[in-house]
Amino acid sequence: MLRAAKIDLADTADALEHLLKLIPKMTREEKVDVAARVRAVHKHAEAIDSLIKGEIKEWRKGKPGTVKGEQWQAILSVVATTRLDGAWLKLERPDIHTAYSKTTDVERITFAPR
Repeated sequence: MLRAAKIDLADTADALEHLLKLIPKMTREEKVDVAARVRAVHKHAEAIDSLIKGEIKEWRKGKPGTVKGEQWQAILSVVATTRLDGAWLKLERPDIHTAYSKTTDVERITFAPR
């Protein structure tokens, strides 16, 4: 692994662990600001994860197996999954879709600069 990447990953892990320990001592306002900033960290981490997992799938050409790293290995498994096709059900059987659909309130938090 690139030396800079290794250092950045170690520093990031240490910083997040330290931040987690500080949260109980923070004010409400500080916690809101931390949550907003951590959201950006989360988005970047998800982007890195998605990018590399996509490359692993390409390298394996969709076949199960491993891709070795320097310290870790990625394991690609193919798992059969069955999901309800809600769009088809709504189109072809709207009565059933309506009968078994339920609307609920979801609490959503977003962050914006003040």
